[in-house]
Amino acid sequence: MLKPPLHVLVIPSWYLPNGGGFFKEQSEELKKRGYKVGVVYVEQNSLRETFIKGLTKQYFQSKVCHENGLTVLRVYGWGIPKFEWLQYKLWTWLMVKSVQRYIDKFGKPDLMHVHSSLWGSIVAAKIKQKYKIPYVITEHRGRFGYLTNMAKSQFKPWYKGPLKEGISNTDMLIPVSKILIKKLHSFVPLQNIPTTVIPNIVNVNFFTPAKESQKDQYFTFLLIAGLTPVKGVDNLIPAFMKVLKIYPNIKLKIGGDGHQKVYLEQLASDLNGNDSIFFLGKLTEEQVKEEMSRTHFFVLSSRIEAQPVVTCESMSMGVPVLATSVVSDDVVTSETGILVDPDSVEALEKGLIEAIKRKDQFDSAKIRQFAIDNFSYDVVFNQIESVYDEVLKKHAN
Repeated sequence: MLKPPLHVLVIPSWYLPNGGGFFKEQSEELKKRGYKVGVVYVEQNSLRETFIKGLTKQYFQSKVCHENGLTVLRVYGWGIPKFEWLQYKLWTWLMVKSVQRYIDKFGKPDLMHVHSSLWGSIVAAKIKQKYKIPYVITEHRGRFGYLTNMAKSQFKPWYKGPLKEGISNTDMLIPVSKILIKKLHSFVPLQNIPTTVIPNIVNVNFFTPAKESQKDQYFTFLLIAGLTPVKGVDNLIPAFMKVLKIYPNIKLKIGGDGHQKVYLEQLASDLNGNDSIFFLGKLTEEQVKEEMSRTHFFVLSSRIEAQPVVTCESMSMGVPVLATSVVSDDVVTSETGILVDPDSVEALEKGLIEAIKRKDQFDSAKIRQFAIDNFSYDVVFNQIESVYDEVLKKHAN
């Protein structure tokens, strides 16, 4: 008699339509691999958005949706963004109630997979206490790298209690890069938390190397990111303009959108960069691939990151990466790119010059092989399934 499929309940700390597309992608892949997969998510909109959509349609109603093979229990409500502690309390309370509703309707899952300890881990800890269901946490938030003032500013004193509860009760902590481990462990310093690094996935069959003839005529740097202060593009533009004085034939392409876009366009204009810096706007996946096929070096100037998928997509295409060291050296290695100090115009300037000088020292085939060996679907999901097996065996004893 065949065993029923393993039932995994995904608890995302954010989810579509409010981001979290990679949570959805991972959940769908689990479904393809034979798991029974459910998702519970409380979508909190601002009171202003709630009134626009209609208060009667956003008054904590729940809806079961079937989304590409996933059973998704959605709850619609409003948030309290200026009062983060109250919003956290409301969200976690609603999530716990919603998970209980999911269990009543679809049965008790074998395991819960939390995406980010802020704040899905608290929900899982409370469910585990009542139902004895084990859970694992994949941590995606770059702030746990704790390397810049911006990252440090994103932790408030009251976080310590909830994070201690969520992290100390997990059966496995899964940071997407090793750079996150130290801060995560700091919330439970006297406890040995089982921890293993498993990166995000990349579709290496889609992001494939381009022919050398497809490269832009001029040496081109490419950045693709949300145009917000976190991404540090305000440091990259002046750094690039300094390098342009030495290497006048280089170009910088910036893909993405965000609330800093107008400011950054004006900054480039004020520095006389209109002929060398190009803003591409928001790009589709196909357009991202097309731009990567043309570029010589991908660049990420972030102040906060965990394991940025876009850098791994670049490596999958054999393109080397210049990144700030908020990206871990197990993601961008000496063979796949260059790391420089974060939040520094001078460091980025030196990194850009080094990239130009060393462009022929990077082996495209080796860079792609590194991406396949570390970020491809089979590699990542074999690791995830091994974690599931280990946790369930431990839980059964």
